[in-house]
Amino acid sequence: MAQHPVLKPDKDVPEFVTPKMGYYYVLDAGSNIARVNWTVSGGSFSLGSSQTSIPGGNFYGITVYWDNVKSTNGSTPQGKLTAEVYYSSGVSGVQSASYTQKIKSLNGVTPPSLTSKTSTNLDYGVQNITVLLGQKFYYPGQTTTGDKNLVTKYEWTLPEGWKSGTQTGVFTTSSESINITTNNVGTGTVKVRGVNQGAEFDKSGYSSISFTRKFGFTAYPTSVPFGKTQTNTFTTQLVKGMTYEWSTPSGWKINNGGNTKEGLELNSVSITSSVCPTDGIVKVRLKKNGEVSQWYNCPYKGISDPAITSTAAYQFEYSTLALDVASSSLSKATWSGTGIYVASGQGTAAPKVIFTKSGSVTVQAVVSLSGCSGVRTISKTFTVSPFRYLISGESVICYNGNYTISNVTVPSEVQLTWSYTNGKLEIQGGQSTKTVSVGIAPGKFGDEWIRLTASLGGQSAAVSKAIYAGYPTVTKVTGPSSVRLNQGGSFIANPLYDNSVCEYKWTVSPSQGASQSPSRNTNYITFSIPGSYYIACRAYTTQCGAAGSAASTTVSVQSSYMVYSDGSSKIVDVIENQLENDESSILSDVVVSNQVSYQLYNQATGLLVAEGKMERSGGTLDFNQVNSGIYILRIQVSDAIFEVHRVAFK
Repeated sequence: MAQHPVLKPDKDVPEFVTPKMGYYYVLDAGSNIARVNWTVSGGSFSLGSSQTSIPGGNFYGITVYWDNVKSTNGSTPQGKLTAEVYYSSGVSGVQSASYTQKIKSLNGVTPPSLTSKTSTNLDYGVQNITVLLGQKFYYPGQTTTGDKNLVTKYEWTLPEGWKSGTQTGVFTTSSESINITTNNVGTGTVKVRGVNQGAEFDKSGYSSISFTRKFGFTAYPTSVPFGKTQTNTFTTQLVKGMTYEWSTPSGWKINNGGNTKEGLELNSVSITSSVCPTDGIVKVRLKKNGEVSQWYNCPYKGISDPAITSTAAYQFEYSTLALDVASSSLSKATWSGTGIYVASGQGTAAPKVIFTKSGSVTVQAVVSLSGCSGVRTISKTFTVSPFRYLISGESVICYNGNYTISNVTVPSEVQLTWSYTNGKLEIQGGQSTKTVSVGIAPGKFGDEWIRLTASLGGQSAAVSKAIYAGYPTVTKVTGPSSVRLNQGGSFIANPLYDNSVCEYKWTVSPSQGASQSPSRNTNYITFSIPGSYYIACRAYTTQCGAAGSAASTTVSVQSSYMVYSDGSSKIVDVIENQLENDESSILSDVVVSNQVSYQLYNQATGLLVAEGKMERSGGTLDFNQVNSGIYILRIQVSDAIFEVHRVAFK
């Protein structure tokens, strides 16, 4: 008893089998067989059915009809037969045997490329050509000895009107090359595919080669203008013996009767275009003996859009567009685009517009012509120059000023908004106009920006000008209300500003007898003449000078002593002045007792006639020893300060 069943083809089964033919396979499974289950993939157990399994089948063999299994990437098409053997005794379990069968199938393969012994671009007229496979065509797969199966049957397909011998259309032959006779005008594709010699339903894919005719336009306009009538000449290659049939768009006219006479070799015609927009296609085909070629379209651009031009294009300025269509032909032109505002002339060929964006802006015009149906949308992209408004006006304003846009014409449709950046200005008038009046905000001064924003149609642009606005102000001057003669006091201007903001300008009136030592907002003033002085200070800037009002105070300058003389008795009383809010330091240079020296000089001779000391608070001086006359009493207030008084004796 065979322990392992064996499945093999009958002796008449070839290595490659033909689809849908029956082939017998023998099972050698020994004795004591209880049951055999048969299964097949890539075929069936009965012709014309899809039966792929037989439970409890014949113990010794079975016939299989194989399918034309598809080849993938040139692989060998195969099917598989399997027998599962069950034994009644002696062998436990199921024993399997299988056999893989190679199939001669063209499913999923394509013949080698077709070639032609002549050019594929044929002259017009009857032509003889030879078409053949570029190399031998084999079934996929090979035998155990390395041999291949050659395809020996081919199905050819010819274009209408072409023939190979007496064959036309679709026909089969054993030849891998054919001779073809064309008709006069036809073009098309020649196709071939392999046919399984033993199973003609089994066919490969197609290989093909296409043929054209030598023909084309030799003269024609670049394009035909939209909305205008124009006469142009269209010329093709001349093919002897052919009639030319020309076709033009609706409303166009062939001027020299190109289609009126059969057999007329009219390869050049004059055509006048219509004003109305059409597809613009001019085409021609050739005829001979009832044969008609394909249509050939003129390769020109057809209807060309009219030009759209513009005057200088700047953001937020007027520009005028111009559509190159005769006004007599134009019915309406509706203008639009993102970044464009039509100020006037909507519907005409020359609207006045405002470009609200800079850079690339596309303008569209939907155009309809008088007496014509339909519309045509024409577009043009412009490069719009940037916003160029300039603000004119002073770079410094100390009180108020005007700023204006003077370098361009501002469209009335554009909304203008004036503003400032640092809060140092106030808009006084002219908001929303091209000229604005501004003033200084109370107590404000310094660097500022005046700004103009233009807006329209959701777009905006701005321009700014840097200015210096306003001035600092001295609000108060403090200091002593009285000082002693030949001494001084410190006066302070408030507030104190930084060095970078301003300087301080001091004035003393009267100026005679006053000696100043200013240091920015502090001024130490010494007075050599008694009296009332007016002390004033104001801030000074490079931009506005001493623009602000001055703050001031007054100071009374008095002698340290009051002197009274009796001319008859020659007695002099000296009394110390008690000054209110006195900043003078009488003893600043004195480190001695509280006595002061005095000298009496003859005014006429300059001679010292008396001297002495007295209490600092004053005293009574007796000058009986001197002669009558006018004298100068010199009192030393401190080491460096003296004051003099004039006395007269009888």
